[in-house]
Amino acid sequence: MQNKWSRLILRVIIGLIVAVGFLFFLITNRQFINQSLSPITSSMATVDNLLSLPFRWGKNLSDSLNDLLRTYEENGKLKASLSTLSDQKEELLAVKSENEQLRKTLEMQEKVSSQQKITTEVITRSPLLWWDELTLNAGQDKQVKTQMLAVSEKGLIGKIVDVNQSSSKLSLLTRQNEVLAIPVKWTNQEKVIYGLLSGYDQNEGLLLISDINSSDDFKPEGDVVTSGLDGETVADIPVGQLIAVDNKTRTAKVKPWADFSNLSVIILVGR
Repeated sequence: MQNKWSRLILRVIIGLIVAVGFLFFLITNRQFINQSLSPITSSMATVDNLLSLPFRWGKNLSDSLNDLLRTYEENGKLKASLSTLSDQKEELLAVKSENEQLRKTLEMQEKVSSQQKITTEVITRSPLLWWDELTLNAGQDKQVKTQMLAVSEKGLIGKIVDVNQSSSKLSLLTRQNEVLAIPVKWTNQEKVIYGLLSGYDQNEGLLLISDINSSDDFKPEGDVVTSGLDGETVADIPVGQLIAVDNKTRTAKVKPWADFSNLSVIILVGR
């Protein structure tokens, strides 16, 4: 029994001596050990790098996709914001334009000396008949009658040719296949000259005057207004500026004040 304990103690002592010696060897030969293990460590690092490459690539791809999606969402939001701002800008410009047109229409209404003045709005204007006619939102219910002159914020644009209960049809001065024959006048060299609106030159954008009563030659100058000599239409409604005359054919051309491409609020005037 004593021999067994002696052997065990001897083995423990020998083990401690070996362990202490190994530790002493490691401590005193650290540089040698590091150099010996360096190829193994490098190989292990390479293997680890290769094994982790797919995971790093997957993570980079995921990050790139997330960045792309985030950029796409931000781009969509920016486009929506720009679209909203553009719509708001267009609405603001439209409101400003409408307000300016209303202001000028009120000014024109104050200038017109007529017993009957009716403010109306355009409700129908067909692209096929854009330069011929349009429909207004006033009719017999507002005392609209045929032969009433129609005036925009700048000047004469046409004449009422048909009236229903709640609407009326306005024939424009720019109409090609119909002569409205509205009597007009202007002053030239201190002399009042009379004539009839007899058509429209679409190429030049000018109104035509015929049946001029003066036999004297006259210059292309003067502001043309309605004369009211037909006994139906109102006098002194602005028409345009005389810019060309033909003393041989006794005709003239007038540049209208009104903008026929943009009509919304119309004043009807009658006796």
